Amino acid sequence: MKKLKFFVLGLLTLGALAGCGQPKTDPARDAAVLDEVIDYVPLVVDKTTGNRYKPRLKEGDDIHEMLDGNDLIVVISGVRKSQNFSVTWSYYEAEGLASFRISDPQEGATNTLVSPGYEEYDPKFLTSGDENRYHIPAPKIGRLMAEVKLNTATRKVVYDFKLHAQWRINWKDLVEARDSEPKELIGVRGYVTAIFPDWDSLSIADGNMGYNFYKVSGFKDDGIKVGDLVGGVGEAGGYNGLSQISWIKRINILDPAEFPQIRQPEYNTITVKDFYDFKQSEGFPEEQMENPLWAKDSSLIKINEPLKMVRITDRDGNEIPNVPQGNTHSNIVLIGKHGEIEVEILCSLSYHMGTENQAAFDEFFQAHKGEMINYEGHLTWYNKPNLGPYTVDALKLVA
Repeated sequence: MKKLKFFVLGLLTLGALAGCGQPKTDPARDAAVLDEVIDYVPLVVDKTTGNRYKPRLKEGDDIHEMLDGNDLIVVISGVRKSQNFSVTWSYYEAEGLASFRISDPQEGATNTLVSPGYEEYDPKFLTSGDENRYHIPAPKIGRLMAEVKLNTATRKVVYDFKLHAQWRINWKDLVEARDSEPKELIGVRGYVTAIFPDWDSLSIADGNMGYNFYKVSGFKDDGIKVGDLVGGVGEAGGYNGLSQISWIKRINILDPAEFPQIRQPEYNTITVKDFYDFKQSEGFPEEQMENPLWAKDSSLIKINEPLKMVRITDRDGNEIPNVPQGNTHSNIVLIGKHGEIEVEILCSLSYHMGTENQAAFDEFFQAHKGEMINYEGHLTWYNKPNLGPYTVDALKLVA
């Protein structure tokens, strides 16, 4: 047996309309203006894409496909040709059909949010990283209904949607994400703090905690830039101690107003002693976990103590005269002091930074070899904590 769920939103009484100077009602005119509301006013809009959906007025009209789990914005009141109209939203409920959650509108609002009832499921993936599509549930049909009123005229229209099932995603903060099971599908959010020019990876931060997205070249045309708040979905894992998601399934640019709990990036103040203590506690993981460097890979750090630039090495530690350009990793070796003890800290130069940045680091080193710098940039991890700058701006000459 079918049932109707109604949610009456912002209806204006005729008395209130008259009190606002509403022109005298005319049934024929009201019906004509109401037809224009139905035909020309976008009563239903995709919240994410901005797509405008038209009502299904007859058999053969489109059933709108919703692929990405987006919400809808629906109009609850408006004006057309100086005539106020209002909309009551409901949905058709029957066995096997999708439901909708209609939010309470804010006071004075002319629209409100509608969340379609997408089915969720736990996805399974092939070794290639592609989804095993045999495990995807069938889409569901849902019918959203609008009763539009304008003075003496009333009209009911429907919007039919084909709602594709969505992944069940375990959204985690950046601390929880580090404790995820390998290959667990998770979602994380943060502000973009750096992107490699070849889009091999990008870093995000939530306050003083960072995280890495690995292999993001498929999203380089999506307008993502440093400073954006993003949400990413992928498989949790690590690479030689670097926490990250890989096999990225989705990256969306988010509205910060909707996620006030995500903090702007903050720097961690790190000392030479922290690097010294970490090395001294090798073999004692409980001590290393208490170190300020622990779990700060991909985070922003500052070292305000002087570090001396002494040499360039290749990945194997052999000294070389220049920072190589191309598909080659290198390091700038820095020496800091903990009391009278010299502490070696590697500034790791990933080839993913590109030849232009590699050349800039080489020029800086050749001009200032033996001089003192401070560091403001990212921390990386390759079996131990290293400095991981994206650009030469992270190296600050000590005045």
